[in-house]
Amino acid sequence: MKSRAFHFSLFTSFISLFTFHFSLFTGPVQAAERIVPREACAAKVASTTRSKATAEDGATAKAGSVSRRIAGSRQVGTPQAKNQNPIRPGDLISIRMKEDEDVKFEGEVGPAGLVQIPYLGKFAIAGKSEAQAEQALAAALAKDLYVKATLAVTVIKRAPGHVYIYGAVKQPGKVDLSPSGEMTILQALAAVKGVSTWASPRDAYVLRRNVKLGKHERITVNIAQAFQNIPGPQNLKLLPDDVIVIPSATGSASVLSIEATEVIVTGQVKSPGLVLFAPGEQCSFVRAIFKAGNFTRFAKKSKVRMIRYQKGQKREVRVINAGRIIDKGHLEEDFAWQSGDMIIVSEKRFNC
Repeated sequence: MKSRAFHFSLFTSFISLFTFHFSLFTGPVQAAERIVPREACAAKVASTTRSKATAEDGATAKAGSVSRRIAGSRQVGTPQAKNQNPIRPGDLISIRMKEDEDVKFEGEVGPAGLVQIPYLGKFAIAGKSEAQAEQALAAALAKDLYVKATLAVTVIKRAPGHVYIYGAVKQPGKVDLSPSGEMTILQALAAVKGVSTWASPRDAYVLRRNVKLGKHERITVNIAQAFQNIPGPQNLKLLPDDVIVIPSATGSASVLSIEATEVIVTGQVKSPGLVLFAPGEQCSFVRAIFKAGNFTRFAKKSKVRMIRYQKGQKREVRVINAGRIIDKGHLEEDFAWQSGDMIIVSEKRFNC
C-alpha cells in the first residue's frame, strides 16, 4: 500500500510539473494572440485614416479646381461690395436667382438698356446700379411668380465708355475712355487738342447724371487751376457719359454746338465767300468782315445789308452802318451772327 501511494504521489507531482511547464510554454502564445488583434485594429484605423485623408485631399483638390474655374464669380446670397456705377448698354452682365437656377441671364445689355429674363420677359436694367437692379428684379419676380426671389447681379465687363466735350475746344465731340475707364478732365482735353484761344477755362463745368435723383447735376471746374495742380480736385475724374462744357470768353450762345457757324459774305470784300466760325468763337459782324479780308476801296460801308431767314422761312433784311462801327470804333453796335446769315457789301458809285 505504501509503495502504491508513493507511486501515485510521484505521478501527481509529475503531472503538476508538466502542467507548470506547459503553462510557461503556452502563456506567451496567448499573450501574443491578445496583442495581435490590437495591432491589427490600430493598423486598420491608420489605414482608414490615410484613406479618408486621401479622399479629403482629393475632394479639396476638386473643390479648388472648381473654385479656380469660377474665380471672380459672385455666389448668390454671398455678401459682396457692390459697384455703384450704373449699368450701361453694352455692359456684359450676369444675373442669377438663388431660389430657381433656371432664372438666369449672361450677356450684353441691349442698345435700349434691356435684358431678357426667363418667365419675366424684357427688363430695363440700364441706369441702375448692381444693388438697384437686384432689388428691382426681386420685386418684379416676387410680385406674381415667386414667394421669394433673391437675385445676384454682377457686371462682368464694362462697355467702352465715352465722354462728350463741347464749346471752345479745337475738336469738340465724343471722346472714348481708356479700357480701365479712368480719365481726368485734362486727359479729355488733350484728346480734343486742347482749348481754343477764345475759351474761358475758369468757367468750365461738367454735366453729370445723378442716378439717385434721376437728373443731371452741374459741377463747376476751373481748368486753369487744374493745369497748375494736376493731382488736385479741379482735375476732375470723369465718369462715362459726362458732358464737359468749355464756354467761350465772349459768352457765345452756340457753345454746345459741335458744328462751325457759317456766314456768307459777298460783294465788296477782298475774300468773298463762306466764312466759318469755330465752335465757341465769337461770331460777330466785325469779325466776319475781317475774316473776309476787310472792305475793298469801292465798298459802300454805310449801307451793308444783312439777310437772315427766321423760322418759317421769313426773310429779314437789316441795313448796317459798318463805317460807324469799324472806322469810328463804335463796337457797342457790333452784333452776333447766326449760321446761314448773309452779308452783302454793295459798291459805291463814282468812288464817292
